[in-house]
Amino acid sequence: MRILPFLQTLIFLRAVSADVISLGVGTAVAGAMGYGIYSFNYIKCKYFECCEAPWIHERITQRLQREMTSSLYGQHIAIDSVMKAVNAHLGNRNPKKALAMSFHGPTGTGKNFVAGMIRNAMFKKAEKSAFAHVFVSTHHFSDPQEVGRYQNQLRNWIVGNLTNCERQLFVFDEIDKMPDGVLDAVRPFMDHYESIGSVDPRKSIYVFLSNAGATSIIKKTFDHHRAGLLRGALALNDFDDILRNSAFNEKESGLKNNEMITRHLIDWFIPFLPLERNHVESCVRDYMHHRLLSVTDERVDKIVDLLTYHPASDPIYSSSGCRQVSAKVDHIYGHESNPFHSQLDDEL
Repeated sequence: MRILPFLQTLIFLRAVSADVISLGVGTAVAGAMGYGIYSFNYIKCKYFECCEAPWIHERITQRLQREMTSSLYGQHIAIDSVMKAVNAHLGNRNPKKALAMSFHGPTGTGKNFVAGMIRNAMFKKAEKSAFAHVFVSTHHFSDPQEVGRYQNQLRNWIVGNLTNCERQLFVFDEIDKMPDGVLDAVRPFMDHYESIGSVDPRKSIYVFLSNAGATSIIKKTFDHHRAGLLRGALALNDFDDILRNSAFNEKESGLKNNEMITRHLIDWFIPFLPLERNHVESCVRDYMHHRLLSVTDERVDKIVDLLTYHPASDPIYSSSGCRQVSAKVDHIYGHESNPFHSQLDDEL
């Protein structure tokens, strides 16, 4: 009868050994699978865009600061405001909500330009990044009868992309031409929710571009000039009420009576001021350098003189900002041989 405890002990030890072996094999398999997944992700992200560095840039604010201060002219308020907004948002590891900025101003003053700078500062692939999205109202939301469909598509698009990466940039251009109600689909993603449809929307950035308020911005800037005050003395708070009222009340603002305004979900209303002749001259010089064309004061003046200016009583502002600069330069000087190509021809 004493053999029974011995047999029981032997059976127990064999069972334990089997479990230990199974556990060891399971751990090894799990470890191998984990390493395999890590290796796959490492290799994938080495060649394909992923939601991490280097595809999402580090030192984004430094990149943005450098681009804006070197290439954006006449927009001291926009530079200061955008830098503060982006720096505060990206500097917070757990922001309370997505960053939402609304850019307002006349044509050709840099609204799209700055949106592109933000995108380039954030993403290595720039305009080709899967994390940067541009919606043009007259193209993507052209039919007022399809608002419901647009809302569903937009909502699904945002959720789908946030599922892939929480660091996204959504730019909505020409919202003053957008049918009423389309942006209602965006509002929840800009609110103070930690999760919507199983995604965290708080690290994304929304930029709205509009000509709404342009007339008021021009008038305010011109009155300031006529009073003999320096342009650089204009500040964001000089335009805040003007822009909020314009966005909320103008029939074609794209935000008329929208809860994004009444619920204060748009964090920054940023004015883009009308450009003066000296600002346009800088745009001309930049574009001519970009085209590797000869740049002289006379050649720059020739382009600047082709543009129209307003108001009639004191025509100091370019009616088209810098928008027509590239077309004018290409028309006047586009026939010139590229000096870089000429040098290559000589060497060959």
